Amino acid sequence: MVNVPIVEKQNIESNVITKNISFFKEVILTSEKNNHKIFIEIKRYIKDDAFSVKVTHFSKYPKFIKINLFVNDQIIDLQTTQKLKYDDFAIFYFPFTNIKQKFSEIKTIKVISYSVILNGENEEEKNEPLITMNLTKNENLNKTNEFSINKEINFKTLKVIRMQSIVDELEYYNNDYDKEFYNNVFLFPRSLKQGIHNEVLFDVAVTNDIFQNEIFERDFLLDGLELQNLPIENDEILKLSFSKNSDLEPKWILGKKIIGQIKIIDQTYFDIEKQKTVKGINSYSKPGFLIPHNFEGLITLKSKLFINHEHNIVFVNFSQKIHKPFLHKNNGIVKLLLSSYREKEINELDHFLIKNNNFKYVFDENIDINGLKNLYIKKEDEEDEITEKN
Repeated sequence: MVNVPIVEKQNIESNVITKNISFFKEVILTSEKNNHKIFIEIKRYIKDDAFSVKVTHFSKYPKFIKINLFVNDQIIDLQTTQKLKYDDFAIFYFPFTNIKQKFSEIKTIKVISYSVILNGENEEEKNEPLITMNLTKNENLNKTNEFSINKEINFKTLKVIRMQSIVDELEYYNNDYDKEFYNNVFLFPRSLKQGIHNEVLFDVAVTNDIFQNEIFERDFLLDGLELQNLPIENDEILKLSFSKNSDLEPKWILGKKIIGQIKIIDQTYFDIEKQKTVKGINSYSKPGFLIPHNFEGLITLKSKLFINHEHNIVFVNFSQKIHKPFLHKNNGIVKLLLSSYREKEINELDHFLIKNNNFKYVFDENIDINGLKNLYIKKEDEEDEITEKN
């Protein structure tokens, strides 16, 4: 008997978030170790928190082989016997529909491989255990759920773990079977732009180290929840949502195919009277966050997201320095002062035509809307006098 811990390797990359899930392996052999081996693959279906187990038994000699699977000491009701020839193998598959337990609920898994003797009616007469593999799940889940970033972040979730019954230490450490594979959710933050509604908060890419074709059917569960900590009236919170891309025009970032975006779905606009960005709908509002036109300083956005059942509620924060306001009469990106008239300066029934060559007065003489109105009236009176003389 040998105990071999299968421990998750610590990732030293920055902005890579992985939960520490490991299985402690105990192998009990009742046959010569070179005559029989078993290989176990535990595969997660992350979206539903389900899992399946595949057991492959190798034998050097002809045998009838049976596999029993126990999850949390409960036998899984799916037992079949297969006939092996010389140097042969058989695969025993236990689907999640038979296991009916959540991956998050696993405490122990036991696999017992039996040599079976059948009677004349092909019924089991007796059996002898060949290999027993006990797996004990260890979880050291990091309780940190808030992350500050200045570039992409990767949420890694265990997808597949493979183990085998080899007990020779030299052989174990040289083998290439005992390993883990992950589902990876990459979030690429977008920089905020001034003067427009910032609708997209993150570009999203998803990869599986293995079983890439299962991403959307079995593994993908991401959604945006809300965006907090904004320079907005009443410290309003904006709703977020994931939007999937079409495959017609694929986009790639750092070699990763972008499958969609986390978007702001609430609408905002800049209120001239309040000199604030406001959450709400009017003729100027659009989905997304409009940085206040008079804002300068540091914006630190706090995004509340649901990644999957393992990274359920997380906060991803990123900051951006706004060096100068978008609109300001002296130091704005656009040197303009926005103001509103409390009283109507022009009757709604009045219509005034301002010709292109009259706009020189706006720049040269710095006249306001009333000045343009008077200019129009003056020009109109002059034209009437000329008409009367003719």
